[in-house]
Amino acid sequence: MSANVIERPARIVVVRGGDCPASQRADGIGSSRPGRPSRGASTSLSERGKAQADAAASWLAANEPDFDAVFVSPWTRAAETLDRVLAAQPPNEQHRLVAQCRVDERLRDRDLGITAAMDYWEIAAKYPDEVRRLALDGPYYYRPVGGESWADVSLRCFSILNTMFRDRAEQRVLVVTHGIVALSLRKILERLDDKQVIRLAREAPPAPGSITRYEPLPRQAEAGRMSTVDWAIVPYGPELASPDAGVEQVEPVLEPMDTN
Repeated sequence: MSANVIERPARIVVVRGGDCPASQRADGIGSSRPGRPSRGASTSLSERGKAQADAAASWLAANEPDFDAVFVSPWTRAAETLDRVLAAQPPNEQHRLVAQCRVDERLRDRDLGITAAMDYWEIAAKYPDEVRRLALDGPYYYRPVGGESWADVSLRCFSILNTMFRDRAEQRVLVVTHGIVALSLRKILERLDDKQVIRLAREAPPAPGSITRYEPLPRQAEAGRMSTVDWAIVPYGPELASPDAGVEQVEPVLEPMDTN
């Protein structure tokens, strides 16, 4: 094999965790906008989120039954989604996948710092300086006080993809994570720029419980590139669709912005 060829996983399948309960809080921890999900590291799946995860589990059991490795975010809702995915597998397969499972903090959701669980207008009212910084830096590079920029999330996604390419070449890899991480993984694998991934977040965000599949891009082994086979497949009907199905760790900085 040529020294310049970058070995790649045979397939990467990314599942976004199911939905979370809506928060009615208005104390800076939960959003004051009724029905907006409040997402933190310890937030569990809602009943709708459990059903979404079960639908994803059934779809994977029927269409992607064999994985060699599993990577999962340490946040509760991702772990609970994976539990339901594993429960849909035969017992011997469950045990095998558990042994190949890696909990990796690089797959955690974005930390929004002092703006956590707030929408754009709440941020503008409470932290007007943050809105001014957002206008200067733009939605991809803006870093809230105490939090991360989207670029920061992409850097850790670049790191974990390097780990997968190094340790899981020619293997089928399952990833269970969060919406902004799913977007960042696609950005890196397809070499999208920041404007393209922002447009994707607005026009086709991965819904809770959705499934994305990547395969090596033919004749691109030297570049280590992979292509999207399916983007954000929704494995359930409209009765399980989330009323606020966007990517909450992106929305606060996207709502008033122009991607042109």
